[in-house]
Amino acid sequence: MAIVQLMDSVGYGRGGLTRVMYQRLEVLKEYTDEEIWVVITGLQFDACSVFSSLQRDGFIPEGVKVHALFDDDYVGYSIRGRDPEFSFDPGDGALVAEEKEGLVRRYYDISGKFLGLTKYRKNGTRISSDIHSHESPQLCLKTVEYDALSRPRRAVYRDSEWNEKFETVLTTRGELLYSAWKTVSNYSYRCTLFNNDTGKAQLFSGFHEMRAWMLREFLRGLPGEVTVISDEPATVPMITLMPDSNGINGIGMIHNTHFVGDGSGDSKNQLRGWAKYYSEPRGALQKIACLTNAQLGDLRSLYPAWTDRNSRAITNMVDIRDVKARHDFFYEVLFVGRLAPVKGVGTLILGVEKALETLPNLKFNIVGGGPEDSSLRAMVEQRGLGDSVIFRGWDEDVYSWYDRSDCLLANSEFEGVPLTMLESFSSGIPIITRPTLYGPVEIVDDGVNGFITDGTPEGIADKICSLYSDVSEFSRLSQAAIDASHRFSPKVWRNKWLSLIALDITDDNEASAQ
Repeated sequence: MAIVQLMDSVGYGRGGLTRVMYQRLEVLKEYTDEEIWVVITGLQFDACSVFSSLQRDGFIPEGVKVHALFDDDYVGYSIRGRDPEFSFDPGDGALVAEEKEGLVRRYYDISGKFLGLTKYRKNGTRISSDIHSHESPQLCLKTVEYDALSRPRRAVYRDSEWNEKFETVLTTRGELLYSAWKTVSNYSYRCTLFNNDTGKAQLFSGFHEMRAWMLREFLRGLPGEVTVISDEPATVPMITLMPDSNGINGIGMIHNTHFVGDGSGDSKNQLRGWAKYYSEPRGALQKIACLTNAQLGDLRSLYPAWTDRNSRAITNMVDIRDVKARHDFFYEVLFVGRLAPVKGVGTLILGVEKALETLPNLKFNIVGGGPEDSSLRAMVEQRGLGDSVIFRGWDEDVYSWYDRSDCLLANSEFEGVPLTMLESFSSGIPIITRPTLYGPVEIVDDGVNGFITDGTPEGIADKICSLYSDVSEFSRLSQAAIDASHRFSPKVWRNKWLSLIALDITDDNEASAQ
């Protein structure tokens, strides 16, 4: 038997979902004798080298094997002997203008027409090239993307409005792998996978279908029965759409709400686009796991095919730390996570700003990064909060931040069960969070191990000030947080996952005993 963990991509500085997958790999490697694989399914050209680096640094256990659909050459499915000219060659006479310390080079011909540009990494290897039209230099005809060794791996053809319309992807040897059309929303469709052995090609309706077929071909080469685990909406379609999936048992893990918005009122009748892939057992998908009982109950109500025979609630785990309840204040509060709109960090900053009126020495440490990084920094500077709100960037040693903080602040619109909250509990740190449909509102007991706010700056400030109003009350909250962490011990989580993987859903007696 083999167990395969699907991952859309791998890398450093990732959030809680990636860390949960790494934790599961450690458990599987330690407590099973099965062959453990990670299959990287996204269009990440340096996936295998990044995986090796993560394994070398201890994030992924030794002995776990890796296969990447679009990084290693897919044996038998590339046209050899062809060498498409995808590299950008502006010619010897081109005029060069450099910017960003040479990391971007713009090229012009002798008449001043713009030919295109190339972006470079700091080590001198190429990232991408934009190739412009000789007749209409304002038009970008094609973008070429390179891997870490400056090998061209993907060519994207654009229309007059710079929209991606068609792509061709190459192997590491520069041979054709597949070509596809692109929708307005950037989804690849009408995908053609090239076959080296026959000189022919195979057509798929979409990117999901093509990857499902490629994944199945790989899984067929593994020994015995294969269990495949998907934690992401990006990877679960490959399980549900997998043709001829005999001997392949799929488990889909849902980490976030499947509702649009917060799941209340009208939004509870609106489902996210990916929810359709979890609607019933199909393809290789046979079992479902959710993070909380409330989420599992809602899923079963929506999709009656999921019952107590084939679906489970498995909350995330956290290492139980040997810490004592806190008895004094650092006057530092903390956010850990992605700086994205859904996290509501801007509102947290406004809440801290109001709390500073009462607690002028308060510090707010923001550990993480993301698309809102620059805008949030600008907001802090504009409001003159630079001495109180401090951006720390990504830090793998998150516990060092919990150990110097008095509480964790959270303000997400929706969540699963964030690892940051469990880590906070295990460090004896109470949590201040807004109510959500699942997750935080289920683990934070208002006034016991933290506070539930209304999600407004005023509400956040009020709870921060309440936290600092009585050190003995703070000590009680700290002890309650430590006590709560034991509900999420590695042993409980490990046993639930090993049970789900081993569960034979065709055996009613065994299923009812779980």
